Amino acid sequence: MRCLFVQIKCKPGSWRSIANEIAIKELHSEIYSINGEYDIMTKTYLEDFNEAPNLVSKMVSDIEGIEKTSTMFAFDPF
Repeated sequence: MRCLFVQIKCKPGSWRSIANEIAIKELHSEIYSINGEYDIMTKTYLEDFNEAPNLVSKMVSDIEGIEKTSTMFAFDPF
């Protein structure tokens, strides 16, 4: 299994409701509130990285208040 991390930048004051909407979809393993340029980070385990575009789209495409996302793959743990 490989890890997919999605960082999400939210409109001011909307991070909590966006995190709740993402949580309801149950497409992730973990959700974190974070500081810095982004407000939320999700962690998901994938069998195949080719699943990532469809998963990210399902996770965030219909949620109001998301300004941008950044997707990262983790390859090998140490």
